[in-house]
Amino acid sequence: MIRCSAGIAVLGALALAAPAASAAPFTAGTGHDAQVAVGPDGTGHVTWLTDEGGDGRLVYCRVPAGGEACERTETLTFPTAGGAAQTVHSMPQVFVPSDERVVLVASCWNCGSGGITNRTYQWTSSDRGSTFGPPVERGRGLIADGQGALLPETDTLLIVGGGKFQAMGDAPLGTPEITLSTTPIIESPAVAPVPGTDQIVHVSSDMARLEHAVYAGPQSATAMDVEGNWLRGQPVAGGEADSRDASLAAGPSGLRLAFRRGGGGNTIRVSAYDPATRTFGAPQDVVRGGGTDEPDLAQDPSGALALVWRVSSYGGRLRYARTATGDGPFSPAAMIARGERFADPQVAAGPGGGGFAVWGGASGEVRVAPLPPAVAAAYGGRMRTVRARDSRVRYRLRVPRDCVHAGQSFTATLAWSRRGGGSARVSRVTFRMGTQTRVDGSAPFSQTLTVPADAAPASRLNVQARASVREGGRPVPGRALTGVVTVCDA
Repeated sequence: MIRCSAGIAVLGALALAAPAASAAPFTAGTGHDAQVAVGPDGTGHVTWLTDEGGDGRLVYCRVPAGGEACERTETLTFPTAGGAAQTVHSMPQVFVPSDERVVLVASCWNCGSGGITNRTYQWTSSDRGSTFGPPVERGRGLIADGQGALLPETDTLLIVGGGKFQAMGDAPLGTPEITLSTTPIIESPAVAPVPGTDQIVHVSSDMARLEHAVYAGPQSATAMDVEGNWLRGQPVAGGEADSRDASLAAGPSGLRLAFRRGGGGNTIRVSAYDPATRTFGAPQDVVRGGGTDEPDLAQDPSGALALVWRVSSYGGRLRYARTATGDGPFSPAAMIARGERFADPQVAAGPGGGGFAVWGGASGEVRVAPLPPAVAAAYGGRMRTVRARDSRVRYRLRVPRDCVHAGQSFTATLAWSRRGGGSARVSRVTFRMGTQTRVDGSAPFSQTLTVPADAAPASRLNVQARASVREGGRPVPGRALTGVVTVCDA
């Protein structure tokens, strides 16, 4: 799909609305390699392939914005001659280039006529997926098996499979594919345009390092299908070792890349592409630890980023974070679902923070869920008071009553009052939580603390406030109060 507009650590946070209850995931059907796109009105368009009965078919499901079920489903067939179509090694594509137009693309072998085994077909709807025209053959020779793209201005399809690439548009139908990857082992190939430029970027991994290839020139299939017009074998900063699972997102904020860096429970990184230098900049580490894997990235119509990834720890979880702007920090992680297989998760971002995630579940289930609201950077829930006193002072420590998300900040406050007629006063308060220490030397005594981004779900953290007291110009014993903060089970 094209990802564009039309202990776990989430590093960085932004101010967004507090989370509401997430919608429950639903099963749209059975099959493999589900993909999703979101239209300008927030409608979700989901497609996947099925080979039930030995006959490959493409399935389409339309979901209303925020919906929890398909409002329309259709099974589309390949033209076949002398046998059933096979799609087991293909990945479908879905694009929504305008309010009404929905484009589905899929490849098959043993389909069509004339003895050509690998063919790519396109189904087009002009009424938001209510009806689709008959399949139109767009290419031959390459099975689509990676993240492709559609250039709507010229109706050019960009298809990848392994280390191969084929642009399908004004080039003759039998134009051979070209090789863009420089290694024989290929994983997670992806291609996308660079908005506002004449450049196309291809990214792939050899299961160890990432590399990219760049095309700059006419937006025509005839020119793109010439291997010599590409600059190949370029390194990706931060992806030089143990890096895979590339995902490209093109949109108003330019071109962004998400990938997984191995080691230490894995790290999810996001990089920005610079068309002036034709390179990816230094990556931002967004998610760290806990067996994080298979990131997928999208942009919404405003250029904000949406990121999903699966987690092998804590019984298996699918998590989600987003930014308020293309260059802003990611929110603390929200949980989409738990306790499932979460094969090959995909995300599409819609207007107003909406969108959908899809993934493969048990027994070939195609699972779909609306994106939950992003988690706010700062806790805004109820507070509770921990009280203590000594012979001179009464103390009141305020800490969150409700759970706090990993990566979320909150304000701890210590108030005090004298007992009796003495002159004792609190002169300083030291706040501690884990490795964080904050010292406040003047009233009102309050400090912002942040729940560690790799805090385990449902764990409990001690927040200590130690008061320094003076009376008659000299220090006297004070009290240390401890409150407990619970990490949200997300």
